[in-house]
Amino acid sequence: MGFRANRMPAIPQITDQGSGLFGMLAGVTVFLLLLIAAVQILFNLYATTVVTSAAVSATRIVAGYDSVSNRCEATKTAEDMFWQLLGDYRHHGSADLTWVCNDNDKVKLKVTAEHPTILPEKLQRLIGLNRLNRIIEMRVEDVR
Repeated sequence: MGFRANRMPAIPQITDQGSGLFGMLAGVTVFLLLLIAAVQILFNLYATTVVTSAAVSATRIVAGYDSVSNRCEATKTAEDMFWQLLGDYRHHGSADLTWVCNDNDKVKLKVTAEHPTILPEKLQRLIGLNRLNRIIEMRVEDVR
């Protein structure tokens, strides 16, 4: 009679080889999407600030004229200055200016702009950050 050891059946080795590939791929994809969204948001904030600043400057020029007829004629000069301040924005984005200059006390400018985007058009519309609607109203100063 001999001594026989109880042998356990061999358990196959389970390795982690290749298991992190899909998790890493998903993580990198989410990171890149969030990075692109952050860049787009920062770009939209910058574009909104620049367009609003140029519109305020244009309104200030028109409000500086003393008569209503002179103010309405000055809108063309103000619009040219508006586009000059924006530089290349004209080629990549769009803006519409609507003037109300026939009031004796104030000048009103409505700006509607579409900012350029790095996101696909359908995704940008879902986020809704590429549109700007501003109404700038400036009092006319009277010398007394």
